Amino acid sequence: GDTVTKDQELAVVDDTGAKLAVELKKAEEKEAALNALNDINLRDAQNNEQVAKAEYESYKVLREQGAIPYWEMEKKRLEAERQVLRIELAENEQKIAMIQRIGKQSELELAEFELSKRRVIAPATGFIEQRKAQIGQWVQAGIPIATLIQMDRLRVEGDIDAMQYPGVVVKGAAVQVTVFQGDRSIRVDGTIGYVSMEVDLRDLNSIWVEIENERIGNEWKFKPGMKAEIVIK
Repeated sequence: GDTVTKDQELAVVDDTGAKLAVELKKAEEKEAALNALNDINLRDAQNNEQVAKAEYESYKVLREQGAIPYWEMEKKRLEAERQVLRIELAENEQKIAMIQRIGKQSELELAEFELSKRRVIAPATGFIEQRKAQIGQWVQAGIPIATLIQMDRLRVEGDIDAMQYPGVVVKGAAVQVTVFQGDRSIRVDGTIGYVSMEVDLRDLNSIWVEIENERIGNEWKFKPGMKAEIVIK
């Protein structure tokens, strides 16, 4: 008996676990973001490389003066080269952290998608004609829980000899729909939304036209089941 709007939440499957999974992935994504932005190791390696390089230059001068043995100078040279490798390692670790962040963002999106699947959303504005699942009742995936009749747009269906009017009875053709309500009628404009390629036993093709419906108070201007007439302009 309720009237619902498009995207309105109709029911929620137990989503406790899915919510916890989303919160966990949010925390992991935040951690990955901090790691990706952390350049402390890189800056430290760059500073150490400058120090090691300066020490090597100093030891190189001392070696030229004969103040130190060759292996002391060589040790400082190798330490300077080692710091260059530390810079490359820090840069590589930062790139890996950025890639890991992308992975955590994808995991978060996946967790949010799984959470959204626990929500049953109204596909269109309409009227709940029948509720099939009751409170506390267990249902499986694919089992109908309610019958929703779309009311904001209604489809007027009919049959016509399309072969008799080639190029006229086609999708997109302008029409006028007359809806009969007892002893009065209402006319609205529309376009043909579908023309069947199949001819039935009466040599007729099925067509339909969608028309906008209007809510007046608690009632709708048009209701499913009303008789109507389609006139092609």
